[in-house]
Amino acid sequence: MAAVMDYLFQRSLDDLVKGLRSQAAASGESRYVAKALEEIRKEIKATDPHIKAAAVHKLAYLNALHGVDMAWAAFQVVEVMSMPKFSHKKIGYLAASQSFTDSTDVLLLITNLLKKDLSSKNEFEAGMALECLSRIATPDLVRDLTQDVLTMLGSSKLYIRKKATLVLFKVFSKHPESIRVAFKRLVEKLDDRDSQVVAACVSVLHELARQDPQPYLLLAPELYRLLVESTNNWLLIKLVKLFALLMPLEPRLAKKIAEPLCEQMRRTSAKSLVLECIRTITVGLLDNTEVVELAAGKLQEILAASHGGDGEDDDPNLKYLGLQAVLDLLPVYPQLVTQSKSVIISCLNDVDPSVQMASLRLIVSMVSDSNLADTVQILMRYALSAEKIFCNELLSSILSTCSRSFYELVTDFSWYVGVLGELVRVPNFEQGKEVERQLVDIGLRVESVRKDLSRLARDFLIDSSTWENSHIHRVLAAAAWIAGEYVELAGDLFEIVEALLQPRMKKLPPSVQAVFLQAVLKILVHFASAAATAVDAEVVDKFEYEEIKSNGNVADEEQAQEPLGRMVTLIRENAGSLQSHVDTEVQERASNLFGLISFIEDEAGSGEMLAGIREAFAKDLGPVSQFSQQRVVVPDGLELLDDLSELKIVLGDDQLQDTELLPESSLLFTHKKEEDTAFVDESAGLLEQHRKKNEKYYLPKETRQEEGLLGAEAPQAQPAAADDNYKLAEELLVWNKPKRPKARSVVVKVTDEENDFVSVPMTSKGALKNSVLSTAIRDVLLNNKSGSHRDGSLPESSNAAQKHHHHHRRRHRREKHPAEGGDLTAVPQEGLDSEKQQDQGEQQQQDQEKQRSKRQHHRKRAKSPLKFAPRAAVVPDFLL
Repeated sequence: MAAVMDYLFQRSLDDLVKGLRSQAAASGESRYVAKALEEIRKEIKATDPHIKAAAVHKLAYLNALHGVDMAWAAFQVVEVMSMPKFSHKKIGYLAASQSFTDSTDVLLLITNLLKKDLSSKNEFEAGMALECLSRIATPDLVRDLTQDVLTMLGSSKLYIRKKATLVLFKVFSKHPESIRVAFKRLVEKLDDRDSQVVAACVSVLHELARQDPQPYLLLAPELYRLLVESTNNWLLIKLVKLFALLMPLEPRLAKKIAEPLCEQMRRTSAKSLVLECIRTITVGLLDNTEVVELAAGKLQEILAASHGGDGEDDDPNLKYLGLQAVLDLLPVYPQLVTQSKSVIISCLNDVDPSVQMASLRLIVSMVSDSNLADTVQILMRYALSAEKIFCNELLSSILSTCSRSFYELVTDFSWYVGVLGELVRVPNFEQGKEVERQLVDIGLRVESVRKDLSRLARDFLIDSSTWENSHIHRVLAAAAWIAGEYVELAGDLFEIVEALLQPRMKKLPPSVQAVFLQAVLKILVHFASAAATAVDAEVVDKFEYEEIKSNGNVADEEQAQEPLGRMVTLIRENAGSLQSHVDTEVQERASNLFGLISFIEDEAGSGEMLAGIREAFAKDLGPVSQFSQQRVVVPDGLELLDDLSELKIVLGDDQLQDTELLPESSLLFTHKKEEDTAFVDESAGLLEQHRKKNEKYYLPKETRQEEGLLGAEAPQAQPAAADDNYKLAEELLVWNKPKRPKARSVVVKVTDEENDFVSVPMTSKGALKNSVLSTAIRDVLLNNKSGSHRDGSLPESSNAAQKHHHHHRRRHRREKHPAEGGDLTAVPQEGLDSEKQQDQGEQQQQDQEKQRSKRQHHRKRAKSPLKFAPRAAVVPDFLL
C-alpha cells in the first residue's frame, strides 16, 4: 500500500520539466535542481520498478541538460536495464549510454545482459542493446560480444542488420583483432538486398578509410558498381566521399569515376549530393576542363538559389559548403568568383557566423595588388556595423593581407597608413598589438612614408578621445615612438610634448608611459641642440628666433633660451611626479629625462655637448631578423656550456648541486645556516648605509594607491556611422583592372633569409592503433596466410627442405668419415661419379619443386578477386 501511495504522489518527468521552467532566476533553478536530486536519491532506492525507473529517467534528464553527476547511480541503472518491461528497459539503456564510461565498475555486470538482449526476439530490444554497445564499448565487451554481433548480421530483419552493420565500426576500433574474423562479413553487406544496409556498410568503410585509405583500393570495383547503379542519395554521398579518399592513391581511378560524377550532377536534384561531387572533383579532377566547367556551373546555380530570397532554399549549410567549393575551385576556375562576387560579398552580412567566415576567407584569397584598395574598403564598411567578434576578424584579415610577404600587395604606403588610422577608430577595435607592430615596422622599412606616419602619430596623441579604448594603448605607444624617433618630421614640438605629458598619460599602463617619456627625451635633445647651435634652421624659424649669426651662434642668447625654458618648464610641471613612480622602468626614464634637464641648465652654452647627445639618436634603426642571434659568430676562446651540469667543472661539486634535484624555489648555491645568517646581517647593514647616503633616490615608505585606468574627465568616443546599405554595387570590386597611382615605395628587408625549423612529430598512440587496424584489414583483403612471408612469397615445401637437409648431412658424414681401407683417394672413381650424378639429380629435382611452388603461388594470387598489388595491377579489368 505504501509503495502504491509513493507511486501516486511521485513527481514525473513532466512535473520536473514544468517546475524547472517556472524558475525564472538562476539561483531559484539551482535550488530546485538540488531539491529534485534529494527526492531522486530516495526514490531510486525503492523496490517498485515504476518508481525506480521514473527516478532514473529524471536523473538522466538532469544529467543531460544541467550536467548533474549520475555516476553514483550506476548500479541502479543496471537494475533498470534488466527489468522485463520494455519501457523500463529503454530508460535504463538510455541512462547507461549517457553516463557509462570505460572506468565504470558495473560494466562487468552487463555482459550477459547484453548477450541476452542481443538475441532477443523483440527487434527493438536487440536494437537498443546494439546502440548501447556502440556507445559504451570497451575492449572486453567487444571481445565477448563480437560473435553475437556477427550472428545478427545475418538476421532477416532490416532493422537488426542495419544496426549490427553500423556497430562494427566501434567493434573494429576497440578491438582490432576482431577484424580478421568480422571484416569479410562487413564486405559481404555491400551485396545486401536492402539499400539501407548497403549504406550502413559504406558508412563504416568510409570512417575506417579516413584513418588509412590504402587497403580499401581493393574494393574499388564493387564501390564503382554501387556508384553507377544506386539511386539512394545518402548512399551516393558516402560513396563519393569514399572515392575522394581513394583518388589521390590511384590516378587512374579519378579518370574512371569522372563520368559517373558528372552524370550524378546532371540528373540529381539533391544539392548536398552535387556539392559532394564538386568537392570530390577538387580533390583529383582539377585537370579535367570539362568536368570543372560543369561543376562551376552547378555551383553557381546553388549559390544563386541559396540567396534567392525564398525561405525554402535559404539553407546556411548549403551556403557554407558552396563557398568552400568556390574556394577549392578558385585556382583553376577564377572566373567563377567574378560571376558570383555579389553573392559572396553579401554573405559577409549573413546571420550564420560560419557563412560569414567562409565568405571572408574567400574574399581574402581573391585579393591582389589591383583590387586591394576596393577589398579593404568593403571589409571596412562591414566592420563598422558587425558584431564584436566578426568585426575583429575583418580587421585582422585586413592587417594580415596587407602585411603579407613584406607588404607585397601595397603599392601606396600613404594610403595604407591612412587605413591603419581608420582601423583604430572602428568602435569594436581590438587589434592594437598588430597595429603597433605594423606602424613601427613600416617606419623602419619604408623611409618615404615616415612623414605620413608622423602626422598620424600626432593625430593619435592629440586626440584624447581615442585613449578611452584600452586596446589603443599599444597604438599610442607606437605613436609616441614614431614622434620621438622621427622628431625632425613631427611638426610643432611644443604641441607634441604637451600631448605626450597630458594628465591622462598617467592613467596609461607603465610600459606605455615609459615609451612616452623616452619620446619626450628625444624631442628635448633635438630641441635643445637646435636651440643651442642653430644647426636646424627649420626648428629655429618655427620658434621665431630673432637673429642667427653667420658663425652659427644666436644673436641674443636669452631670447634663444626662452623657448627651451618654456619646454623645460612644461616637462617639470607634468612629469616631475613620475620620478617616484611605482614602476622601475618609468622611474628610470623620468630620471634620465630630468638628468638631461639639469645638464642643459648647467651647460647651457655648450652646443657641442648637446650636439653629441643628439648624435646618439641620429642613426636610423632598421629591421632585424628574428634569427640574428643564432648567426652571431662565437669569439675565439669562448666556451659555451650546453648544459648547466657542466658548471660543475668550473665551480666544483661542493658549490653546485644537481639542478634536477633542486626545487624551483631553491638557490643555486647552498650554504650552511650560520653562513646564511651572517650574510643576511652583513647585507642588511650595507643596505641601510646606502639608504642613508642616497636617501633622495629611494621611494618614500608611504605608498599611495593608483587611480583608475581612465579618469572621469575622459571624453567619450563618438562611434563611427554604420552603413545599412549592404547591396554593394559589383563595380566596387574590379578584380582585373590594375590600379597603381604611383611607383611603389622601397621596402627595406632583412638581407639574410630566416631559417625554417621543422620539428619531427612523434608517433602517437592513436597512430599506432590505426596502423594495426589497417594492417589487419589489408591482411584480410589479401587472404594472407599466417605462414606466408611479408613479401607475399610462400615458404619452401617441407619435403624439399627435408631432402636438401638430408643431402647436406650425407655429404658432411662422407667427408668426416672416409671409406674403410684408406682415404678418399681409395674410393673407386665409378662410385664417386655415380654419387655425383645422384647429387645433381636431387638438386635439379629440388629446383623444379621450387619453380612449381612459385608458379602455383602466382596463379593463386592471380585468381584472387581481392588482391593487393602495385599500382599497375590493383584492379586491371576495372581500370584498364
